[in-house]
This record gives sequence, C-alpha cells and structure tokens, in this order.
Amino acid sequence: VEVPALVFYSSLVGILATMTAWRIMRHRDACQACDVKIPYTCGYVSSEGKELFLVATMHISPRAPVDVKAVVESALPDIALVELDEERMDHMRDVEAQRSRRPRDEDLQQIRFHGL
Repeated sequence: VEVPALVFYSSLVGILATMTAWRIMRHRDACQACDVKIPYTCGYVSSEGKELFLVATMHISPRAPVDVKAVVESALPDIALVELDEERMDHMRDVEAQRSRRPRDEDLQQIRFHGL
C-alpha cells in the first residue's frame, strides 16, 4: 500500500511534535521534582530519600562534558558513575595499548571541575 507523500510527512511531523512535547513535559516534571537545575539531557528519579541523576550523552557530542559538569556541580553527588562501551573498556584494560597510543588532539575534550 502506497501512502501519499502529504499523509506521510504530516504524520512524521505529528510524531516528532509529540515526541518533543513529551520530552519537554518529562524534563519540566523532573526539574520540579528536585531542587537542582539540570540540563534537558538529564533524567531524575527519587525514592526513599535517595536521588539518581542520569545524564544521557553521546561520546562524540561537544555538549556531553558541559551537561555532565552542570549536573555534577549542581547536584554535588556522593558518587559519579561513567558508562563505557565495550571497545573503550577493553582499551582501558590493555595497559600496553594505552602506552603505545597517544590520543589525537581532536579526541580530547577539556573538562574542568571547580571546588571538588
């Protein structure tokens, strides 16, 4: 069954608008639930006096370190946890590979934390 282009693109715009509205609503609810200002890439959950901030990032995004820094500086967590994919984890485990490979300048992103 062939769908007319107008119907397809109208449906696509409707789905994207709904997804965007859902994301904004969830972020607004999370911001109201906690006393910490968090970026839109961050999720927030609390239970029995414990709080969890989950920062969704892409490793290649220049925004990732900015969002992580904002959450860490605002929330002042007792623990910070970083998730790595299997390739990055294997590379960290291989000490010889670390010593022999110097990172390229474009691979590095400077992150500064003040007051920690």
